[in-house]
Amino acid sequence: MDAHGRSLRRIQTERYWPPVRSRRIRGISGNEGSRYQDRGASTEPCLGRGRRERSDVLIYPENEGTETPALEDRIRLLEDKESIRGVIIAIARGVDRFDNVLLGDCIHPDADLWMGGDMPIKGAVFVEKLSVPSNPRPGRMHVVGNHRIDVDGDRALSESYVISCQDIEVDDTRSTRLRAGRYLDRLQRFGTRWRLMERILVDEWARSDVLKEIPAQGIRLGQPSPDDISYEWFAR
Repeated sequence: MDAHGRSLRRIQTERYWPPVRSRRIRGISGNEGSRYQDRGASTEPCLGRGRRERSDVLIYPENEGTETPALEDRIRLLEDKESIRGVIIAIARGVDRFDNVLLGDCIHPDADLWMGGDMPIKGAVFVEKLSVPSNPRPGRMHVVGNHRIDVDGDRALSESYVISCQDIEVDDTRSTRLRAGRYLDRLQRFGTRWRLMERILVDEWARSDVLKEIPAQGIRLGQPSPDDISYEWFAR
């Protein structure tokens, strides 16, 4: 077996992480170059060829002495981020389905929502306005993506890209309005739940296209809560 084959076999049989062999970089000398020398076998993760023992911390070779959080903390951070992402997506669903019960669970009554005007809307007012109207317009969708979430204890800041589309009618003329922007959100943990405390809508672009033709649609059309088929689906 050649050297390349032995290297592949060693990587495949590693118990935890593949080994990282640091090397001296040509042209670097003195103290700066010493950090790139081959350290040989090591029991530390990512610091040589040795097999790593189980540990609650990782020490990175580019910054020795810096420890990552314990495994339990890293898992908690992932759980927090997923919960926050779920809140943001649930708000979009609540707006599209006119589900003020869902919105009330996600948005704090005292939240400040800057939705494009010069004054914020209080969370309680926003939720109340999203009650099911007597004659709701069809085709209301908010698509959320590209999340950045920074968690600091019981407080979190996030940025989410959003594109919304709505079917509107003015003077008997139907059109589709598209609006693209970003949500800058501040969320707070209450017990085990995250709730929205502040939102700033940053507009990027918008357009409105007159409908010249309405293609045929299927038999299942989106509806406000609780008549939308998704409520029956998730109750199964």
